[in-house]
Formats: sequence, C-alpha cells, structure tokens
Amino acid sequence: MKKSTKISLLGALVTLAVASGCGNTQSDYVVSNSSSQVVVTEPATISRSGDTVDSLSMEGFDANGKLVFGPIIVDFSNAMSFPTPPDSVTTLQLDYLRNHGLALYR
Repeated sequence: MKKSTKISLLGALVTLAVASGCGNTQSDYVVSNSSSQVVVTEPATISRSGDTVDSLSMEGFDANGKLVFGPIIVDFSNAMSFPTPPDSVTTLQLDYLRNHGLALYR
C-alpha cells in the first residue's frame, strides 16, 4: 500500500472509530499522521454528567477483529500523540477515559 494511501486510510479509520462510538463528544477533533506517530487534537475539555475526560486510549485491530496494537493510553490534552500502528491494523478504536481508565466515550 502506498504511504499516502495508508496515511489517508489511517485518518479515515480513526475518524470512523470516533464518530461511530457511543455518546456524542460534541467536539471538533483532528487526526494527523506522520511516519512515527498519530496525533489526535481536541480543541476543548470533554465531559459528560459531571465526569471529565482525563486520558485517551488507542487500540488497533486486524481484519479478523484481533487486537494487534495497544492499548496505549495518554493523558488528555489539546494534542495527543500515539505511535503509528503496524500495517496489519485495519481499524483503530479510541476510548475517551475518566478516572484514569473508566470509559466515558468510545
């Protein structure tokens, strides 16, 4: 797969993973990719029912649905960097976490 195609596909997968999850974050996020990292950008704090997102988890799954990457958890901020997933990843899942591990949004 060409690198530019892979980067476009990765961005689309992250967008789909976030947009199709449960809950509505009501935020404008941006996903970008370089050769060594994936960056998820959130413009503002996210909360639901008094709970505030404090970290973000990324997992990657292969075509058979097997977990092959992560979970990798980073502190929530305006720009969160993750390592680039391996080529075998076809779907990325982002979980917005509260209390250092409890899912608030997927």
